[in-house]
Amino acid sequence: MEMLDNHNSVGAVMFLDLDNFKEINDSLGHDIGDALLVAVSTRLQNHIKATDTVARLGGDEFGILMNNVGNPDNTAHITQNIIDSVLKPIEVDGQMINTSVSVGITIFPTDGNRPSQLLKNADIAMYCSKNAGRNTYSFFTNKMKNEFNFRKNLSEQLLQAIKTNQLEVHYQPLFNTKNKDIQGIEALVRWPSNTESGLPSVFIPIAEQYGLITSLSEWVIQKVCTDLHMIKSYIPNIKIAVNISPLHLRKKDFVESITSIINNAGINPKHLEFEITETAALYDLKTTIKKLHALRDFGISLSLDDFGTGY
Repeated sequence: MEMLDNHNSVGAVMFLDLDNFKEINDSLGHDIGDALLVAVSTRLQNHIKATDTVARLGGDEFGILMNNVGNPDNTAHITQNIIDSVLKPIEVDGQMINTSVSVGITIFPTDGNRPSQLLKNADIAMYCSKNAGRNTYSFFTNKMKNEFNFRKNLSEQLLQAIKTNQLEVHYQPLFNTKNKDIQGIEALVRWPSNTESGLPSVFIPIAEQYGLITSLSEWVIQKVCTDLHMIKSYIPNIKIAVNISPLHLRKKDFVESITSIINNAGINPKHLEFEITETAALYDLKTTIKKLHALRDFGISLSLDDFGTGY
């Protein structure tokens, strides 16, 4: 990192993160995952100069230090070549694995000189690439930093809101258009105490990004189960629909944690319907089908829906 002190040299720091590594690890095993990381590292090395450096930062994250890049256009060209290279199928232990990479880039000395600062900048830019749809790159800007700080602060507020029951579940009735009877109810989570950022379209993506979605979903299910005792006293055969995040569904202990919440609440699972997106249902199809069968056998109804649009 000595080059960072040379203000006459324009360099770049990249932060790279594989987009679906956890899923590969969970479905194919850690040995395959480790071999994939080695293969990706080799592909990264093939696209940089001998004087540049590739390092694994941890998990599925890599860093690249490049010197004398000339201008951002050169860096963008190299980065796109890296992205295209990683996107090509990788053979590991006789299996063809498809993955992609999201990249954040910061330029020195323009964006700073301290290694910790540059890595943080590149990390922030990488998350912007994730939010932009993955398999792409982003250059760090101060606007990104402000947005990152906003999202991080909001995630901390959301965690406190979950812990201190600041959230609410609103119930939207579903009517039969012919006889006007209530056919069901949809549970919608709201954050009324946060008037500026309390919209589901804002805080649900935050929950997913910062690993809070399981806590949020379980809080909603627990609240619905509690409220069901009162609701079914008025509408005995009611069924309440709850949106399930794809990320929550992927948890290994998803079925066990859900059934435990329902059993502890003393609720008949026939009163619940889980709405799951088509994308979530298609992920790791064999495992997902097994989980859905377990939920159905437990007594929960299932339906396909677009998660987040009405959550």
